[in-house]
Formats: sequence, structure tokens, C-alpha cells
Amino acid sequence: MVSAESLCKTVTTSDDDLLTHRLRAHVTSLAEEIGERNVFNSEALRRAAAYIVAEWDALGYGVERLEYDVSGIRCANLIATREGSTRRNEILLLGAHYDSVVGSPGANDNASKPPGAQMPPPRARVSKLTTLPGSCRDNPTTQP
Repeated sequence: MVSAESLCKTVTTSDDDLLTHRLRAHVTSLAEEIGERNVFNSEALRRAAAYIVAEWDALGYGVERLEYDVSGIRCANLIATREGSTRRNEILLLGAHYDSVVGSPGANDNASKPPGAQMPPPRARVSKLTTLPGSCRDNPTTQP
């Protein structure tokens, strides 16, 4: 198993600064511009999913949508996969949720993930900067 710490050791200081800037931009977009997003605020939930898909598309990832209904609201789990260089059948699965609890903008709405874990695009960017022997699958979800 590859630790997140060992993956990030290959990122240089200038890459760290760029990543910090991008993380702030993603937090601003998701928490301030889009805001609370859940089945009670389904338009914002849809906008958050579209934002994540657009970011992944810009990085060259294909995105798979696994759609389902919650109380008549269409929701989607999103999956972006990057094949590994040598051990393609070994998969590193990264997961987070992009919805938020009622009354929270969702920067880290319920402390169920470490700070920044809800920001899949920067993780994907770090993954793109490093060469992984195994495949990497990022899977942000909504959790009704």
C-alpha cells in the first residue's frame, strides 16, 4: 500500500505553493460560490458535481457517473480513473464526499474526512504529477 505522504514527497516546493493556491480556489468555489449542497439544495449539489467533472476533464481524466435517486432527487457518485504505469490491476482508491450537511458550506462539513479531502481535483493533479505503478481511482460521493 502506498501512503499519501510518500506520493507527495515527489512534489516540489513550487508545486506545493501551486497546490495550496488551487486548494484555496476549490474551497472558495465549493464552499462560498456554490455553498451548501445536499438533497435539500439539489441545484447546488448538481453545480458541485459539474464543477468537479469540469476540473477532472481539464486534467484529461474521463469521468464516470453512477446516478441514483434519493427522495426523488437525482444524485451521482463520480469516478475518475488513471491507469498505473506497470501494475494496472492494483488500484489505489481515494474517496470523499462532495455534498454537505444541512447548514454547512461543506469545506469540511462533518469532520468525516481530513481537511481538503473533499477537493478531488487537486488530489487528481498531484496524482498526475507523480508516476504511480498501480492504477488510481478517485471516487467522491454524495452521502444521503
